Amino acid sequence: MAGKPVLHYFNGRGRMECIRWLLAAAGVEFEEKFIGCPEDLEKLIKGNTKYVYVLDGRLMFQQVPMVEIDGMTLVQTRSILNYIATKYNLYGKDAKERALIDMYTEGIFDLTEMMLPLVICPPDQREAKILLVKDKIKNRYLPAYEKKKNLPLALSALVQLRKRLTSQDWERVHLFMGGGYNDRVLENVEHYKELKKIVQQSDLERHVTFLPSFSDRQKISLLHGCLCVLYTPSNEHFGIVPLEAMYMQCPVIAINSGGPLESVVHKVTGFLCEPDPVRFSEAMDQFIHKPSLKATMGLAGRARVAEKFSTEVFAEQLFQYVTKLVLKSHGQDYLVGNKLTRVDIHLLEVLLYVEELDSSLLAPFPLLKALKNRISSLPNVKKFLQPGSQRKPPINAKQIEEARKIFKF
Repeated sequence: MAGKPVLHYFNGRGRMECIRWLLAAAGVEFEEKFIGCPEDLEKLIKGNTKYVYVLDGRLMFQQVPMVEIDGMTLVQTRSILNYIATKYNLYGKDAKERALIDMYTEGIFDLTEMMLPLVICPPDQREAKILLVKDKIKNRYLPAYEKKKNLPLALSALVQLRKRLTSQDWERVHLFMGGGYNDRVLENVEHYKELKKIVQQSDLERHVTFLPSFSDRQKISLLHGCLCVLYTPSNEHFGIVPLEAMYMQCPVIAINSGGPLESVVHKVTGFLCEPDPVRFSEAMDQFIHKPSLKATMGLAGRARVAEKFSTEVFAEQLFQYVTKLVLKSHGQDYLVGNKLTRVDIHLLEVLLYVEELDSSLLAPFPLLKALKNRISSLPNVKKFLQPGSQRKPPINAKQIEEARKIFKF
């Protein structure tokens, strides 16, 4: 029986911490052999020889982290993580999910690489560096992981549509906004309030109806009777909503990224637009001034679902299946797929680092906060977050000096 993995690194976070996180999330107990002085590192490099540059394979590239696992000695952080994720089924169900996991993970590592040097930054440069990192965290990295449905885009598009229509045509326009809602989930409550405020400020009260947690019967009725469906998430890897709509012969207006690029055919089953209210309003206007588009695109959409996404039999059963799903007003339980993967753990780790840097940085991202809370509550993760675990605290000045002596940076 294989023993516990053995981790070789200094007694601090650094590049080993993400490995500790992933093993802990997988429920794997591990041992650590800390590198406490230059001689410890030299022994790993030398192996059983007396010459520093004659390697015996234990420390390839003369770099740590190093992990002994399953009779192998692994180096290079990403290689170690890939092996652990694959071994413990934390790497997605297929090649597409793994590609998304890799893409998100690389972004997380980019962010981590920006934050790690802050601890050794010269005092006279530290403040400027921190401001730069905070700006990138808030405006470049975290938005990529905040899987909002971007519902305000639909309301802004409605405002733009009003400008394009006569008062008579405008009076006939009504937007129904429906989805999953739980008044015990703070992010749901806050976002609902935000949307209602936008409606009030934009003078749209008579033209917008909210249907939180509407029934399957209501959904079928709405899809059957509406001119089109607005699908506003950006960069979602796949969405069931466009398929539901197209199966019900309802055209879809969606953002030209992510899953809709595969499901919606531009100008055939709907319109693919830039995430811009004006572009969305132009597409909406098409259905008002060309009523025949609803029928033409609707038939094409139904055929698309049957041909592209299912056999004929499955197509007939598809809507019965998908209407059993609860539509969510925000995101999904995990970043990729419908089960925990390595990227959820990597994201949680970096979100906790962001909070250590400045807790206010997460304030504009309620979905990330909710995901952080969900993943943190998983038993293995919760255990790792408890005092006394092998999780390492923020590095201090003493550890920095020790690391300098060992790694000579």
